[in-house]
Amino acid sequence: TKERRQKKSSEELINMADKLSSLRKGGNEKQKVIVHVRLRPYMTDERAKDKAPGIDVYDPSKNVVSVKKDFERKTFHFDSLMEPEIQQKEVYERVGAPVIESVMKGFNGTVFAYGQTGTGKTHTMVGNTISRTARGIIPRSM
Repeated sequence: TKERRQKKSSEELINMADKLSSLRKGGNEKQKVIVHVRLRPYMTDERAKDKAPGIDVYDPSKNVVSVKKDFERKTFHFDSLMEPEIQQKEVYERVGAPVIESVMKGFNGTVFAYGQTGTGKTHTMVGNTISRTARGIIPRSM
């Protein structure tokens, strides 16, 4: 059945992520670039239009995202994958705080937000500066 095929393909994706993760761990532990991905929640109009999600499978425990378009699926692996419900404080603790720590020890550090228009870059980096809980990485770094 279709459900069985989807479950099998999801299991295959997770197994592939396991293999790639174990290969990656064998590499240089002193990474210079760390890639974090924050998934944003769907906006109201996206839910209203009943759009099919572009992300087919995501597993934060494996840091893997699978994107399906038409009949092609591409899988991407990251150092950190954050779910849509994550709070700004946790984003700062995962992304900003380690960079600030490193800078205070004399190393260079950069947090760089990249993505299409409307994907949440400003929300992640700046947030709502009036609300303490909704502040982004930059105000929390000061």
